[in-house]
Amino acid sequence: MSLLTVVDPATISVVVAGTLRASSGRPPPDLDACLRSIARHLPGAEVILSTWRGEAPALPSGVALVEQPPPPPIADANGNSCNLHRQVAAVRGGLARATRPYVLKLRPDLALTGPEIATLAEPPAAAEHPQRLFRARVTTTTLVTRDPLRHPMLFHPSDMVQLGRAGDIRAYWDHPPMPEAALRRVGPHRNPLGSVAGFTSLRCVPEQALCLAWLARHGLEVAMRHPCDGDAARLALSEAVLAANFRLLPWDRAGIAFPARFAGTRVLTGSVYDAAGIAAIEAALSDPALASARARRYQFARYALSPLRQPWWASAGAMALFSLSPALARRAQAGWRRWTGWAR
Repeated sequence: MSLLTVVDPATISVVVAGTLRASSGRPPPDLDACLRSIARHLPGAEVILSTWRGEAPALPSGVALVEQPPPPPIADANGNSCNLHRQVAAVRGGLARATRPYVLKLRPDLALTGPEIATLAEPPAAAEHPQRLFRARVTTTTLVTRDPLRHPMLFHPSDMVQLGRAGDIRAYWDHPPMPEAALRRVGPHRNPLGSVAGFTSLRCVPEQALCLAWLARHGLEVAMRHPCDGDAARLALSEAVLAANFRLLPWDRAGIAFPARFAGTRVLTGSVYDAAGIAAIEAALSDPALASARARRYQFARYALSPLRQPWWASAGAMALFSLSPALARRAQAGWRRWTGWAR
């Protein structure tokens, strides 16, 4: 039985962090909708906007502004940019101004539809688990916390929305710029077996980089050759760390309005933990047999079931196309994004 705690909005600093400009063919975030939703559903909360210099409009009274020049992106072999360092800089800039005991980390393209995210839940098995690293579990959403039995990426808690004690949120984002060698391979990963990451030279995606760096600061070093790298031991650690330190709210019941490219993309929403998956990883905290069973299912799902799912074919196709013709691959990539709605 979890003990549910409703957090008083007056004790929360809301850090809205990220760019306010259009990108990748998408319109700019609706910052007004984001700020209005905070005022409506978390009255009395401290609100801080952390963005890049020259992007912020005139802000409502009481909204603090943090501005800085954006760090350079990291170029991937597929022509995409990894914005990990920008993301970390924006969030840390906002956290430095936060003064309340709790922090809600948001993006400018999100809006609250209710106060559900401002709650904490603490099952005894999580509080007592040896992999517990936070003082209290951080509440986040299943979007985009990947379930490795559906989408083989480990150490992937969502970084879009997080509510927790200020010290815990700061500890998670206390992420100095990583050397490029720690993020990028010498050459791209080209083996489609067990991978849905596509043609990429990154060892890990931003969500994984944040989580792995946080674990390393606690003495838990995890090596990744590519974003879908994993085995039974790493699966067990990934899910124990997730269940012991994060409370997952189903994305469609979390009181958050997500952009259509997230919430309206079945390929994406079908890759995250559902209610049964959340219950399974929480039960496994106190039952090693359940954890072992999930590890066996992970290996089967990664190699035998992945080729039955659309993301694997898209990933394998990207590897083949980029290896044969990068120009053709980029055109196909743009068409895929339009077709799936990612470009909207």
